[in-house]
Amino acid sequence: MLMTAAYKHTFSKNFTRMKFIYKALLVVALFLGQTQLFASHLSGGEITWRCQGNGKYIFILKVYRDCGQGTSTSIGPGTINYPGGSFTLPLKSVTDISPSCWNGAIACNAVPDGKGAMEEHYFIDSNITLAGVPPTGGWTFTWANCCRPGSVVNLNNPSGIGYGVRAIMYPYKPANMAGTANFRPVNNCFDNSPEFIESAAITQCVGSVFEYNHLASDKDLDSLFYKWAEPWDDNPLGPIPPGAWMGGYSMTQPFPNPGTNPANGPVILDGTTGQIKMSPINALEGTYASCFAIESWRCGGGPAPGTFQYWRIAEIFRDVALVFRTSGCTVGNNAPGAIIDTALYPRIKRTGNVYRTKMYPGDTLNFVISANDGDFLPTGVPQSVKFSAQGLQMGNPPTSNTGCLGSYPCATATPVAPQTGFTAIQNNYIEFNWSPDCSNLNFNNQGCGGVNKFTFSLRMEDNACPAPEISLSTLIVEVSPGDPSPPLLKCVSFEEVGAEGGNPPSKDIRLDWDQSQPAQDSALKFNYYYIYAAASKNGPYFKYDSIADIDSLTTIVAYNTGLRHFYLNKSTGACNFISRSSDTLSLMTLKMTPKPAFSSNQADLSWNPLIPNSSLLPFDTRGVYEIWMENPANSGAWRMVGETTSSGTTSYLDDRPLCGDSLRYQIRVTDTIAGCQSKSTIEQGYFSDQLNLDVLNLDSVSVNADGNAILSWESTQYGDVQDYLVLFNDPVSGWRVVSTLPVGTPMPYEWTDSRADERAEQFKIVSVDSCGNQSDELLVSSHKTILLKGNINRCEGFVKLGWKPYGGKLNNAVPAEYRVIAQITEFGVPGPATVLFSGTGEDTSFTQNSLKKGAEYCFYVQAVDASGNVTSSSNRICLDASVPQPSRVLYVAQVTNNENRKSIDIRAFVDGEADVAGFDIEKSSEKYGIYEKIGDVEMPSSPPYVIYFSDYAVDPTTTYFYRISARPSCGTAKRDTVSNIGRNIVLTAKPNANRSNSLVWSPYEEWGGVVGQYDIYRSINKQNKFSYIGTVDGNDTTYVDIIKDFEKETGRFCYFVIATETGNPLSILNDNGLPYTSLSNTVCVNQKARVFVPTAFRPGSDVEVNKTFGPSMRFEDVAEYDFYILNRWGKVVFQTNEPGEEWDGKVDGQEAPTGVYVYYLKYSTQEDVPEEERGTFTLIN
Repeated sequence: MLMTAAYKHTFSKNFTRMKFIYKALLVVALFLGQTQLFASHLSGGEITWRCQGNGKYIFILKVYRDCGQGTSTSIGPGTINYPGGSFTLPLKSVTDISPSCWNGAIACNAVPDGKGAMEEHYFIDSNITLAGVPPTGGWTFTWANCCRPGSVVNLNNPSGIGYGVRAIMYPYKPANMAGTANFRPVNNCFDNSPEFIESAAITQCVGSVFEYNHLASDKDLDSLFYKWAEPWDDNPLGPIPPGAWMGGYSMTQPFPNPGTNPANGPVILDGTTGQIKMSPINALEGTYASCFAIESWRCGGGPAPGTFQYWRIAEIFRDVALVFRTSGCTVGNNAPGAIIDTALYPRIKRTGNVYRTKMYPGDTLNFVISANDGDFLPTGVPQSVKFSAQGLQMGNPPTSNTGCLGSYPCATATPVAPQTGFTAIQNNYIEFNWSPDCSNLNFNNQGCGGVNKFTFSLRMEDNACPAPEISLSTLIVEVSPGDPSPPLLKCVSFEEVGAEGGNPPSKDIRLDWDQSQPAQDSALKFNYYYIYAAASKNGPYFKYDSIADIDSLTTIVAYNTGLRHFYLNKSTGACNFISRSSDTLSLMTLKMTPKPAFSSNQADLSWNPLIPNSSLLPFDTRGVYEIWMENPANSGAWRMVGETTSSGTTSYLDDRPLCGDSLRYQIRVTDTIAGCQSKSTIEQGYFSDQLNLDVLNLDSVSVNADGNAILSWESTQYGDVQDYLVLFNDPVSGWRVVSTLPVGTPMPYEWTDSRADERAEQFKIVSVDSCGNQSDELLVSSHKTILLKGNINRCEGFVKLGWKPYGGKLNNAVPAEYRVIAQITEFGVPGPATVLFSGTGEDTSFTQNSLKKGAEYCFYVQAVDASGNVTSSSNRICLDASVPQPSRVLYVAQVTNNENRKSIDIRAFVDGEADVAGFDIEKSSEKYGIYEKIGDVEMPSSPPYVIYFSDYAVDPTTTYFYRISARPSCGTAKRDTVSNIGRNIVLTAKPNANRSNSLVWSPYEEWGGVVGQYDIYRSINKQNKFSYIGTVDGNDTTYVDIIKDFEKETGRFCYFVIATETGNPLSILNDNGLPYTSLSNTVCVNQKARVFVPTAFRPGSDVEVNKTFGPSMRFEDVAEYDFYILNRWGKVVFQTNEPGEEWDGKVDGQEAPTGVYVYYLKYSTQEDVPEEERGTFTLIN
């Protein structure tokens, strides 16, 4: 591969340069003669700028064209657009930059498109003025035109994709604007953008590893970062469409890669060096579009005054095409083997083809780079190896230490004798030499580290065609003006130097620091430590002192100077390089106030933070402020008495319950690495505790199971309290101390001389401090226990409880609730404590109506606060429940009609172990009405415990409600237990005209389960035999009986209903092991007789029913019947009283004449009124 630099300074190219300039002048002439400008075959370009020196800008536009055979040579004006407007750059030259080789095979108009011929259109204007400040996203400068060459193989339809060039200028904040919202206006040019030194004409034969570097340089020595970018289209102006890349290619893989053929290696870009490495082993011949970006970063002002950060100041995009050849390449041609022997030059470190070294100003970098090439040209002549070097600091010519683009002195390259030129047959040896000094350095980045990076491209290339092979070595030289790491200010301490001859001690401020970390390079000259100081944390700071001894790590500042805030930096190297500054530390000034003013027992301390305007402490400290006290004052007996909870706390309240002493306080911060301490100023005060202001609040008082009062109270908040005094309000002698308890006594406290099971006891708590001062008992509230009393009514079976309210407040409020809690012991086994009652804070009594025979009941009352968390319990009282055993079971299992006995029968289950004398049977016409006793039954003497009763004083068509009451054995009028209620079923029936009967009944009440179903039974024609006809759900109480199939019957129907229980919770069944049932009353209905009379008949008919005439009866159960027929003269020709007897058409044995006759019918249904019907009919003979 051959890459020709944009700047060629070697004498061997003078003739070629004259040829290029001539061609450029020709192209300019062509431009001037055209009326319409057009462009095509655009392959790349970039926009850059330089500072003119007078505040104006020099803008440069380079556009690269594929200039193969038959292509256009015009690209249009160099108009640059940006958000502030536009400006046009004049065309200066058009230069053929095609790769050259031994036979001159590649040149403009000499090869087809995509074979490597390339020309550069160079636009420049040195009189550009800009104004204002770019926004955060920067100003984007653009130039666009159309179109790309059709030889581009990594884009779809390349001829239809335009070409856009852009560069971005970003806002910059210099160090003097740190901590402000301001940025430097661009009115006066202060930044030279990065520029590309390597040529954009790149041709490579496929089949080998290829390395390339665009070799960007920055005249201002700003830090550069390299990355891929998306190529731009011209319309619309912006990134090429998402689908523009051919399969396998992308922004970061624009050249042959494993995605296009597995034989290829990945395309790798080193973002720090710009080195591009690829392995195009198998690729299509043609042009490959790509875009490369360089970001320029400069150190500037940070977010706070005196701080620094890097700012991205410019971003330059180079849209460039690489040409890969598969035809015409020399088979087996190898790149020259170029190397810098790092064994001979150990200060140089190698990674691949990238070499790195570090220097200080005044050092000299000297080495030899060698290359060897054993390949031959097709003519049989050995190949030559040519050396060229590029870089900001590379001399021009290379043998001179002047003429470079950067500051002098420049680096030089000279052939090693006996070699006399830069081109040699097979072997080439070049000596590189550079001795940078302070003039080479950029101090803009001093606050961020100060390292200056210089990049050199050292190329050894053969002269093969069409693409010479090349060995490209990238040399990166980092020149540091000095050590940027700051000294570490560790401690700022207030010091007292001992008094002599009765004079007070002197006061000083001591500063301690460490050398920077990591340790300074021993080869670097140390100049000074500089100490900066200020009276105010916000400055101004000035240089207070300079110390030339690198091992001198402490200094003294007189306290009376008023200086309280300090930081350090240092000067190193021949260029007097100033390091970054250390953290600023402040002398901590302590303020101390004894509290209260009279009878002081607390020291209220506050101070300024060690790091001004920060809640943090240095990382190598314990992260807290330590509280130190000297007791007595001026004794030298200092000890640490506390520490803050965090680094952000700069106050402390220290309890000092002294009876009369002077104390001194100091705040300290210990550096755990250096071992020094930052110490505050010292404050002194007098402390004399003459009052005990303690106010102790009882949490609650209760009574335990032993009948003793137990007390709980809050711990004292005063550190000098030694004892608690328990005060009891004696009913005889008043308030007296009953216990003295040391602080720390576990809670609750039990007073063993208590009699709280007999009386309500009242208490207070006070304290005594180390000076014997007792707290004021009038300021504390008293609490009194709850006294519970109760008695049992054994015959009635209840307990009546009463209590005196709690005498005090729970959680600062009267009790919100009283609970009655009981523990029941049965058969000697205690049960769990159970809450029987929860009342309001006004309740003082409770009655327990349900007692278990033979059980022991132990009761106590609990007062509860609104939160439910604070309680007080009363004394306990236990009572033996020797009471009659009430009925646990009293259940009416059945209320049913007894049709045979004309009664309603009742069956009930009772508790055979209950202490009852007997059972009263009660009845009411309403469920919740008045029940009257209708009978009584004695307690069964043996199982099964079932009682029976039949009520004869009933009407089966009337609803009755029954219940059973148990009479207690102790003879009181109070019922023991009342059963559930049972109700009989009452059925009604109604005949319907549509040959159906409607049944409705009252639901059965009430079983322990539910009514599962109702079964309906029916009898016909007054028979006593009933048949089952249907079932309805237990929630349904109606039924319709369709009787049209029984029209031949008499018309009388009788019914009853049976209800069946389901789901009895006690699994109670009848004697047959089946669920209980209830039978309704029996009800009967009569269907009215129905008559159908024909309109004609013929005695001689062959149809039997047409031979006679008479009514056809349905439901014939009639009580009266009279039927006769009249002729047209009103004479009776037929008469009968028997249903079913009909006229045969004869009168006195003779056939009656044909004609119209009149009939009359009178009949009545059983238990109904008579009905009449009249009509006419025709006799047909």
